[in-house]
Amino acid sequence: MSPRIPRPHPLPYPLPKAVILDMDGLLLDTETISRACYRLALEKFGVAADVDVDAHYAQLIGLPAPTQRQVLGELLGGVLPASIDVGEFDGYWRRVFRQQLAGGGEGVPAKAGGRELCAWLARQGVGLAVATSTKTDLARTLLGRAGLLAGEGIANQPAVGGIANQRVTGGGIASQRVVGGDQVARGKPSPDLYLRAASVVGATAGECLAFEDSAAGVASAAAAGMKVVCVPDVVAVGEDTREMAMMVAESLGEARERLGWGD
Repeated sequence: MSPRIPRPHPLPYPLPKAVILDMDGLLLDTETISRACYRLALEKFGVAADVDVDAHYAQLIGLPAPTQRQVLGELLGGVLPASIDVGEFDGYWRRVFRQQLAGGGEGVPAKAGGRELCAWLARQGVGLAVATSTKTDLARTLLGRAGLLAGEGIANQPAVGGIANQRVTGGGIASQRVVGGDQVARGKPSPDLYLRAASVVGATAGECLAFEDSAAGVASAAAAGMKVVCVPDVVAVGEDTREMAMMVAESLGEARERLGWGD
C-alpha cells in the first residue's frame, strides 16, 4: 500500500515554489526501450542466457553514464568473453538505444500525464526544472521531441547523438532549466543534480518538490533536502526508498490526483 501524504496538510497539497522532475522513466518512457536494448546487447555478445536482465538493469537505472560503466564492469566482468571489453559492450548498448529513438516515427514516447502535469504547474506559476543523468543537449532534444519544452514551437535543430532535434511546443519546461549529468561533478544518488536544478529555477531545495522514478533519484533529491514523490517505472522500489519518499504513486496521474492538483 502506498504511503499517505504527510498530514496535517489538507488537499490540495500546497503548491511549492518549484517542481524538479527526473526525465527517463518519469517524463519519458525511455527506460523500457533502454532495457530492451540492453537485452539486445547481451544477445549480440552471446551472453543473454547467462544474465538475469531485469536484475542487472535494476542496478543500472538512474545512474550517470560513468557510474553505469563501473557497475557494468562489475556485472559483466566474469560474463563477457575475454576478447570483449566492457567499454565495447557499453558503446554498442548506447548506440542501439539512440538508433531506436531516432528511428521512431512517433517521436520520443512521453509517459502518460507528464505534459498535462507540466502545463498545469506552469499555469499556476510554479517553476519547473528537469534533473537528469542524461547529458544536457541530448535531454533537451528528447524533451523537445516529446513536446515537454515550453515556448519552442516546431523548429528543426542540429541532430544530437543521431537523433533529429525537432522541438514541439506543449509542455511547460524551459530548455535552459534542463540540468543534465554533464553539469555536475557527481551524479545521482549524490544531491548535486537536484541542488543545481533548484539553483537554476531560483529556489532553495526546501522550496522544491521532486518527482522521481528510481531509487538513486529519490536518494539524490532527498539528500538535497527536497520532499519527493516517487512514481516507479520498470523497477519496483524497495522499503528504504519508500521511507525517503513522501508519496509512492503508480502513475503521474495518480500522484496529481492524490496531491489534489487539478482544475
